[in-house]
Amino acid sequence: MVKKIFYIFSIILLLGFFVLPKLSLAEEPLLTASNVKSTSATLKATYLGAGQITIGVGTSNASFPYYKEKSCTLFQGDCSVSFTGLSPNVLYNSLILGPGITTSFTTPASPGGGKSSEKSITNFTFTSMSPTVVGVINGTSISLTVPTGTNITALAPTITTSNNATVSPLSGVAKDFTNGVNYTVTAQDGSKQIYTATVSVGNSTPGNMSTRVKDTTDTSATIVGTNFPKNKDIGFDVINYNVDTPDYTDYQTYTTDDTGIVLVQFAGLSPGGHYQYSHSEAPDEMGSFWTTGTAPIPLGGDKGGENKGNGSKTDLSSLGGGLTPPCGSNGCQFNDLLEMVMKVINFVLFVLAVPIAAIMFAYAGFLLVSSAGSTEKRGKAKSIFVNVAIGLALAAAAWLIIHTLLSIVGFDGSWIGI
Repeated sequence: MVKKIFYIFSIILLLGFFVLPKLSLAEEPLLTASNVKSTSATLKATYLGAGQITIGVGTSNASFPYYKEKSCTLFQGDCSVSFTGLSPNVLYNSLILGPGITTSFTTPASPGGGKSSEKSITNFTFTSMSPTVVGVINGTSISLTVPTGTNITALAPTITTSNNATVSPLSGVAKDFTNGVNYTVTAQDGSKQIYTATVSVGNSTPGNMSTRVKDTTDTSATIVGTNFPKNKDIGFDVINYNVDTPDYTDYQTYTTDDTGIVLVQFAGLSPGGHYQYSHSEAPDEMGSFWTTGTAPIPLGGDKGGENKGNGSKTDLSSLGGGLTPPCGSNGCQFNDLLEMVMKVINFVLFVLAVPIAAIMFAYAGFLLVSSAGSTEKRGKAKSIFVNVAIGLALAAAAWLIIHTLLSIVGFDGSWIGI
């Protein structure tokens, strides 16, 4: 019996001296890197304890962003995790999350010991401008064209290079491009390549740009723009301006030639229609034109609703933007004044009179239904019906008379259409 107790006591002492310390989590772990290759490495954590730990590897190099985590379990020894997808010749930092035990290692050059000789500029832009100005790279020459009025003495380009290469001056550093700027790209193996970036300014100012309508037909129009920036995409937008033609919206993009001239053609227009156009270089500068031919006589109907008569539609959408129509590039003309008068009339009749009449009819109907034999209510309802009907008839008659007068004094498309 005494011997058994002695043996048990001896085993407990052995566990106390050798095993239990290894099961404790109080000991600080040790992190080392091994088997480091150009694109992979193994991280080994060791401490006299047990439990699961997480090891992370990353780099602060913006050219080689990398961060990954892997977990392993320690029990009376160590655990190892391997990381792949690393880049050659880069400094990496690793740590055990939690206690923050760190180490670092540098991957060797690519297999074979060779270093990259790539030394190209792949992208050169002025991202601070709207739209972004993108440089055209031809060999070792970079050319950019910036908008008229741009100060080219302090422009900061955004530069992208080939992998493992660096550039001087650095990307994002403002430079004076009056006489061009040389950029030196250094490859990983130390070889260098010089690029020359030149900036030119647009050849015209918005005040010098001009547009005119070269010719029109029943269904098409050609717009000519002069003194625009050379070899640049210009967008032209055309919409129907008067309300007696079907809705029309079109946007065309054309590239100016070497002299800054652009020729834009719009088709699918309506005969005798009034249209307004603008361009992307100065969206607030608008012009207008009329197509040839005679517009069909519209017989009413609301915008976007059912067609009546010959299919023309009443366009009241312009009322939402104000009763005063915008004038063309040649200033306000007599026809613009008449169109404003027409808009006011349409507003009074269709936006005010008709809805109010509908409300009054509904009110009269309510009185009639709820009269419950009351002769007073029935008489009032009938009176409202009659008065509203007479008012609508008078408003319609006035509308016809005024539109006829507008047609007599020379406003195209006013009779009988809206």
